[in-house]
Amino acid sequence: MPWSRLARQWLSELLAVVFPHHCTACRAAIAPGDGGLCLACSRQLLDLLDVDYCRRCGQDVGPYALRSGRDGATQVCGQCDDQPLRYRALVRVGPYAEPMEGLIKRFKYGGQQHLGRLLADWMATRLSAQPWIGSVSALTPVPLHWRRRLGRGFNQSQLLAGAIGRRLGIEVRDALTRPVHRPPQASLPRSRRFENVRGVFAVPDPARVIGRTFCLIDDVCTTGATLSEAARTLRNAGAADVYAAVVTVAQPPPPYAGLHSI
Repeated sequence: MPWSRLARQWLSELLAVVFPHHCTACRAAIAPGDGGLCLACSRQLLDLLDVDYCRRCGQDVGPYALRSGRDGATQVCGQCDDQPLRYRALVRVGPYAEPMEGLIKRFKYGGQQHLGRLLADWMATRLSAQPWIGSVSALTPVPLHWRRRLGRGFNQSQLLAGAIGRRLGIEVRDALTRPVHRPPQASLPRSRRFENVRGVFAVPDPARVIGRTFCLIDDVCTTGATLSEAARTLRNAGAADVYAAVVTVAQPPPPYAGLHSI
């Protein structure tokens, strides 16, 4: 082995000891070249990706819980076909659980915007397998109000949409704005979230929406209220159809959570 190559190998091994690489999700020390995730997080991630889910509300479902929705094509659970969700179908990477939860938090709040490329790559893989993706005219990131964007410094949905669009060769179009400021959805109980986002979006240029099919892009879906309101706004402006894609879907709390047995 040439000396220069051997020296580089020794230097790499020394740096791995002195400055070890860390798991992107849990921050545990890992060896260089392990792909960014420790073994435990990799196993957790694979388990999350295998969980089946409703193609409309995005909630986890059992192996026999899906049936055809009203459109005859979308596979839905027994709970959501009557919910006021205005998008036709939803694609997700996995449920909002570790290690996905930690990745999203570091992406949005930890100054690690480079993680958006990883999350977007997973989303693009899921989207590319959908039978309807060929009908999508443009990807549309869910917009933030200017106050929220100023505080965060960026719109995470816009970063995800840009990376997905480049990989899949689909136009990214800012078809929506968010001129109305309301309390964050995360600060409200689930029962108030549809009401909280009512009327917050606008379509500044309806001519770029009429007759086209859009796929909304966001990071986390909890009740579907924000995505549904965005889809409603696009449809009212003349969009032909609206789909949605997210990184994760938060699961509802279990029945009677927080109650103590007597």
